[in-house]
Amino acid sequence: MKLFNKFTKDIQGGLAMVFAIGSMSLVVTVGAAIDINRAYRAELYLQDLTDSAALAAARDHTLKPKQKRKIAKEFIETTFDANFDLNVLRVKLRETKNGTVRVKTNAEINTIIMGIVGKNTLKIKAVSEVRKTVSGGPVEIAFILDTTNSMATFGSSWSDVVNALEDLMIKLEKDAGDPSAFKASLVPFGDRVNLGAKAYNWIDNSYLASPAASSNYKGCVEPRGETIGSSANRLTKKTPKKLPFIPSTVGTYGYVKGCPTVSIVYPTTNITKLKRAINEIRPAGTGRFDVGLAWGHRMLSNNWRNSIARGAWPKKKNVTKIAVFLTDGYSTAYEGEVLPVAARKPWGWNLGTPEGFENLAFVCDAMKADGIQMHIIGVNVQPHALATMKACATDADHYYTVTNASDIIKAVKEIGVKATDLRISH
Repeated sequence: MKLFNKFTKDIQGGLAMVFAIGSMSLVVTVGAAIDINRAYRAELYLQDLTDSAALAAARDHTLKPKQKRKIAKEFIETTFDANFDLNVLRVKLRETKNGTVRVKTNAEINTIIMGIVGKNTLKIKAVSEVRKTVSGGPVEIAFILDTTNSMATFGSSWSDVVNALEDLMIKLEKDAGDPSAFKASLVPFGDRVNLGAKAYNWIDNSYLASPAASSNYKGCVEPRGETIGSSANRLTKKTPKKLPFIPSTVGTYGYVKGCPTVSIVYPTTNITKLKRAINEIRPAGTGRFDVGLAWGHRMLSNNWRNSIARGAWPKKKNVTKIAVFLTDGYSTAYEGEVLPVAARKPWGWNLGTPEGFENLAFVCDAMKADGIQMHIIGVNVQPHALATMKACATDADHYYTVTNASDIIKAVKEIGVKATDLRISH
C-alpha cells in the first residue's frame, strides 16, 4: 500500500510526459513557421517567374492565346529553380481585346516539418498582367533608309525585309487602337533626300525665278546648314517658312550628289503606299547620314505639321514617336562637304569624316530631346562610324548589329516589341 501511495504521488513521470507533448507542439509550431516562410519566399520567386513568363508570352503579337500559353508554361517549367522544390500545377493565360496578357500560375511546395501533422504541401499562386503602354494612343514612325550604293547587298532578300517592315507597321497601327491615330513616313536618302513636288513651295523663290531653273529641279534640296556653336553645318527642324531651301546642284568635288529616285513618303495612314515606295528604292549616292536623319526628324516634328499638311494630325497628347534608321556608315559625300578642303580624307576613301559624324550626332541628340525613340540598325557598320551610330540609339538595347537580310528582319521584330513598351501591371 505504501508503495502504491508513493507511486501515485510521484510527479516526475508526468512532467516528462507533459514536456514531451509540449516539445512536440513546439517542434510543429516552429516547423510550421519554417515551412510557411519557405512558401512565402517560393511565392515571391513564383511571382517573378510568372512576370517573366507573361512578358515572354506577350512579346510576339502575331501569336494566338493558345500559343502564348504554351510559351508561358514552357518558360515556367524549364526556368524555375529546383532548390525551391516547386510543383507547377497549372498555368493559365487570358488575353483581352486591348492586348493585355494575364498569366496565372498555381503551384505547391513540399513541406519539411508540417508533414508530421498530415500537411505535406502548401499551395501558392502568382498572377501577372502585361499591357502595352502604347495601346490606345497615337503612334508616329519614320523609316530613314540608307539607299547608297554600298547598301546594295541584299538582292532578292530585300522583299523579305519590306514584308517585315509592313508587319511592324500593321502591329503599331493595331497598338494605336485607331487606324487614324497611326502615321508612318519614309525617308530614303543618298547624298540628298528627294522631297517630291511638295517641296517646290519650300524653296527660296529667287532660285526658281527662271523657267530653266524650274525645269532642272528634280526634287532634292541642299542641306541648309546653320551656324550653331563652332559649326556652320548643323541641320535643324526649322520650318521652310523661317528658313527656305535651295535646289540641289551637282557636286564640285568630283562626284554627283545622289538624289534618290524615290521621294519621301510624307506621314500617312496608307501602309500599302509606303510599302510600295520601299519596294521601288534603288541604290544611288554616297551618303549624307545627317541629311537623311534630319528629314526623319522633320517628319516626326510637331513644327512641320502645317508645312507638310495643315490639319493632317489630330491634336493628341502622349504620342509615341519612333525613328528607325538603317545604314552601314560608309560615306564619300563628307569628303567634299562639311570639311575644309585640307582635311577631306582623314580616314580614307568612303569612310566619312569626324565633322560629318558630329553633324549626325547633333541631329540624334535633337531627336532624343524631342522624346523620339531612336532605333538604329547598323549593317556591317564601318569602324569609324560605329561609336556615333551606337550613341545615336536611345540606349544600347535600341542598337541592332546586322550583317544580312535575316538579321534585319529579326531586328525589325525586336523593334516591334520594344516600341510597344510592354509593362507589368499586377
